[in-house]
Amino acid sequence: MEAFSLPDCQQRADRVQLGLPGGGTNRPYGYEADKITINPAEAEIVREIIARYIAGESARAIAEDLKEREVPTSTGVEWRSTTIRGILLSPRIAGLRAHRGEIVGEAVWEPIITVEQRQQVLNVNQQKQAAGRRAPRRYLLSGMLRCGKCGGKLFSAARVNERRYVCASGPDHRGCGGIMVNAARVEEWLTAAVLYRLDTPDMEAVLTGQHAQDDRYTDLAAQRERLEARMRELAAMFSEGEISRLEWKAARDPLEAQLTGVDQQLSRLSTATTLDRLMGRVRRFGPGGIR
Repeated sequence: MEAFSLPDCQQRADRVQLGLPGGGTNRPYGYEADKITINPAEAEIVREIIARYIAGESARAIAEDLKEREVPTSTGVEWRSTTIRGILLSPRIAGLRAHRGEIVGEAVWEPIITVEQRQQVLNVNQQKQAAGRRAPRRYLLSGMLRCGKCGGKLFSAARVNERRYVCASGPDHRGCGGIMVNAARVEEWLTAAVLYRLDTPDMEAVLTGQHAQDDRYTDLAAQRERLEARMRELAAMFSEGEISRLEWKAARDPLEAQLTGVDQQLSRLSTATTLDRLMGRVRRFGPGGIR
């Protein structure tokens, strides 16, 4: 724990009241090294994260997608759900100055998102916590469907009152941009396909033993939540200067190792093999429709 003299404490208090950034060497994602100037490329990723979370995607799904797209983080480490949640719950991206978890006023830096968008994020997060599970996703299949032309993932994209899945082009998504499907229709089609598949006799073998894994999954999910809570607490302590970088890293590394182990176990329990057997053949979307 770093020791602060009275003048240091006063200086920190003054910076808080003036809305200036705190100490520490870590550059907040979305901003340059001065912690005030917006980084345009990262700001776009922040807005994407916010929009996708509000639309119903989980922090874990967003992290996996950014990792697969090789979008860099500000520290060089790979994306994790804890990283995504840190951005989602950060007052800073809405131009607000926080101290010890409490918002004390507006900051000197420009916001990346609006205060209204931040409140939407908080509302979604509160709904998930109150329900004790992930909130229903408005785009159930985002990142799961594949383009029949280039093989890239289809992502959610709204247009006026229509929900769509599109193959997005550009350096971030790397798709061809040549496919768009109506979300409601494809979800209806897949629902019918799943129900038909579940009604066949060979599903009994697939589903046997599934309930035996439920308790283990619940225990692992609870363990993961506890580890993430400790990670967030450490990040907050480091951000406020309560611990040094060496202390933060020494405490973080074993937690990350535990989190990786839990994720691997959860991944094995949630393997896509079962889904593949439930669905049968993989479906792609091309100019001729579903095939």
